[in-house]
Amino acid sequence: MNNSYSVTQYLVNTMPIDSTEEDSDNRDDHRTPMRVQVKVSHPSIGDIKVCTRDISDGGIFLLTESIQMPPMGSIVLGQVQGMPDAPILKMEIVRIEPAGIGLKFIND
Repeated sequence: MNNSYSVTQYLVNTMPIDSTEEDSDNRDDHRTPMRVQVKVSHPSIGDIKVCTRDISDGGIFLLTESIQMPPMGSIVLGQVQGMPDAPILKMEIVRIEPAGIGLKFIND
């Protein structure tokens, strides 16, 4: 089973979402606005907890604002908090903005 798909489907089907959707862009996957807490782990930052802005089958956007995050291309581990038996997912930082970072799910 593809972990990123099952986590996305679980969140989309069980968590409340914002009523507005992000503007469309050139992404392959549909993004769903959603606020959930995610624990992110990387040697340079340790374990931190941040919230998502949106999620798709391909990845998530995390609201990190003033938190110093690893550079673009870094691989981090992420786990949704408050979800029983949530898988730990490997993700790559593919976008950095003032509000946060875009992460792509890596399927091994």
